Amino acid sequence: MRLDGNELTGDVSKVFGIYPNLKFLNLTDTNFFGELSYRWGQCQNLTNLWMARNNITGRIPPEFGNLTRLQVINLSSNQIGGNIPKELGKLNLLMLDLKDNQLFGGIPREFGSLAHLLYLDLSINRLSGSIPKNLEICLQLY
Repeated sequence: MRLDGNELTGDVSKVFGIYPNLKFLNLTDTNFFGELSYRWGQCQNLTNLWMARNNITGRIPPEFGNLTRLQVINLSSNQIGGNIPKELGKLNLLMLDLKDNQLFGGIPREFGSLAHLLYLDLSINRLSGSIPKNLEICLQLY
């Protein structure tokens, strides 16, 4: 489902429910706000989640770690806070873009398991600590 670039608005946690057959969701550059729903962890066929440049708040639900087919997450340029869930390290991600949010804490060491990761952007956040040494396993990482 591609709805990017429209002037849609609404609470993202209430507008979209659980769609077990949904594979691609792009809500980039819309006017959505609210929090990401933990229930989206039940969208088992989701491979791409693009929600950049909105007004999304709250935290990234650890239940996103249940999305075993998820390869691309772009939640950049929102107001998402909290720690980055270590559960994302269980995924088979190719791209993870969380730049320009309000994330804090460290980079989960579980990210060293993202062997296929090509692109990682965590810039413009409030992260602290050191970069996990096991990220060197991600040989294809830009």
